Amino acid sequence: MDHPASSSARLRRYRLAALLAGLACFTPPLAGAEGDIQTAFQHVAKAFRAGSSAAIGPILPQRGKIRVDLPNLAKDSSGFLSASQFRYMLDDILHRHQVVSFTFDPLAGPPRKEGTTAGAQLNIRTQDQEILHLTLQLVFVGTSEGWVLREFRERARVRP
Repeated sequence: MDHPASSSARLRRYRLAALLAGLACFTPPLAGAEGDIQTAFQHVAKAFRAGSSAAIGPILPQRGKIRVDLPNLAKDSSGFLSASQFRYMLDDILHRHQVVSFTFDPLAGPPRKEGTTAGAQLNIRTQDQEILHLTLQLVFVGTSEGWVLREFRERARVRP
């Protein structure tokens, strides 16, 4: 014969269940962040190496805009672009130019969810066969869905 559980035993079980549910929902702010940011980097690198914006889609924001400043690659695209505008612009750049190499610089410190700036080196051949050596500055923000690209800017670098 089963005896009904006492109210204090039931209360202890409910507290334990609530505690376990709370722990299951808790993720430390930077848990796995280094690996996650590397995945975001891989999406960007794959887009440049493949010559298509398709790979960059998972890290583009669903809401909000991306700050863009690319004076050598897309003069008319400076400002804030939606994800679809950004993909169109990137596809246009990759159609008009040939990527010679694309590499990310090592991060200066651990990634920060509120904004992590990453540098990248891009060598690209123009339609006039000139090679541009560019430094890109990308800013990623950590969200519940993963890292999202929020800034994509170009810095010309001088080559000896």
